Amino acid sequence: MVWIDKLKLNKQLTKVLIENGFEEPEEIQYRTLSRIAGGQDVIAVGPEGCGKTSTAVLAILNRFRQGLEGSPRVLMVAPDRNRVDSIVAEFAKLNRNKTIRVVPLYKGIELQTQLDDLADGADIVVATPDQARFIYLKLALNLNKIFLYVVDDADIIVKNKLQLPVKELANSIQKAQHLVFSETFDHNVEKMIHPFMRVPAFVEIEEPPFRVLMVCLGNICRSPLAHGVLEHLIDEKDLNWEVDSAGTADWNIGKKPDPRSISVANKYGIDISKQRGRQFSVEDFENFDSILVMDKQNLSDILSLAQNDSQREKVRLFLNEDIVLDPYLDDTLFEPVYTTIERGCQTYIEEILEN
Repeated sequence: MVWIDKLKLNKQLTKVLIENGFEEPEEIQYRTLSRIAGGQDVIAVGPEGCGKTSTAVLAILNRFRQGLEGSPRVLMVAPDRNRVDSIVAEFAKLNRNKTIRVVPLYKGIELQTQLDDLADGADIVVATPDQARFIYLKLALNLNKIFLYVVDDADIIVKNKLQLPVKELANSIQKAQHLVFSETFDHNVEKMIHPFMRVPAFVEIEEPPFRVLMVCLGNICRSPLAHGVLEHLIDEKDLNWEVDSAGTADWNIGKKPDPRSISVANKYGIDISKQRGRQFSVEDFENFDSILVMDKQNLSDILSLAQNDSQREKVRLFLNEDIVLDPYLDDTLFEPVYTTIERGCQTYIEEILEN
């Protein structure tokens, strides 16, 4: 069991993760959790959705056996109220130890309510930096027993000009392990955290490519052309995308594209001769971010294989409301089909980049 053997998570947390469908750790969890369990300061940088916040929550919960000792032992700061609320919700989802009490602090909650919540006992405080500092200066937030100080969304904290309270809180904590999570890491983030980080491990997760699958009936005429054209355009634009193609039928598995498709693509400087036909599989729903089909029959065939709304939402007609004609039975259609596909690829790239 990777969660226990490699990442040193306790059995209770591992059970909760498995129950929530997290069979395997994300890359950021695999590369940081054992370091955190060993007591090392860590800076983790990665794109939105890579698992930064859940990694922080898991690392925190893994340090607790029993809660309600009165004074907070973990302080986690985030840039705004919405982020604080989402972190608290993540704790609620993963924490089964009912003795552990999580208290949020931010402007917008009545001050006396926050003071009362702290007075009732808090093991983990999740707060905006300015509010945590404000309540600390009122002598209502005890930092003497903090053993873990976590800065989440450090780049947004810098953008919101909250560096000073982050540093002042760190200075007020006598001795703690420090964790910093950020989508980007530049000079301003480094300047904010440098005074309190102690020989940190630096872990950076690369943003995964945006993956597109082109689908037609046989995977020898239209979808190989769309595959080749889109691949050519994303290379020109230096986009972090990957493209593949498939057919709904199994007639052409392992075969080259139709010679007429190869010829018209070569005319425009695109080589698709190395592509090989394959059939669409249900695994493609998980392996691709967008599945573009050439006509309405393709659309119906692929949607019939989808098992949930998330999979269905990935599938659409390549040309939105229009279709790409199948040129297989008419040699004269390959040139106009290529032109239609090229225009469609340009439009698709613009749509995705705008969104």
